[in-house]
Amino acid sequence: MIKFDSESELQQFIIDNREGINKKSFFDFSDKLTREIGLSGYGRVDLIDYKINGTHLHIDIIELKNVRSSYSELAQLCRYVSGVKLSLENDFESLTVNGYLVAPEFDDHSDFPYFYNNTDEDIYLVQIELDPLTGVDFSIVEKDFFNRSSMLTFETIQKTINHKTGLIDA
Repeated sequence: MIKFDSESELQQFIIDNREGINKKSFFDFSDKLTREIGLSGYGRVDLIDYKINGTHLHIDIIELKNVRSSYSELAQLCRYVSGVKLSLENDFESLTVNGYLVAPEFDDHSDFPYFYNNTDEDIYLVQIELDPLTGVDFSIVEKDFFNRSSMLTFETIQKTINHKTGLIDA
């Protein structure tokens, strides 16, 4: 596995290889792809891209992590997306803002899975895989991905309650 030494190196790699990434992934970066943009009051976006088509503005906000991503980065991305929407919603007839949290792996514990599964449809987790033979691959993590392996059932909850209250041995 290839690993980038820093988020800055990953940013530059994506900018430099934008056209190749477009050909082999779902991303469609334009020549306006820019790094390190400060959003007043919200923070600094790793990468931002936009396209204007008549009265429609489409913005992609990409938050990059070089290591396992957690709740705080997902919250940060949601803050950026909502802030941009609020700031620009009256300036264009039509506006879409998508947020992508790109990382090699994601926290599968605590509040992270719940938070991701309940974010708006415009927020995506994207796993980046770096392989010396195939290059860089990006894949979207489905919203219910975390539920498949750790979903509580009513029966599990009922058994726990019954055992704790002494009604029935679990």
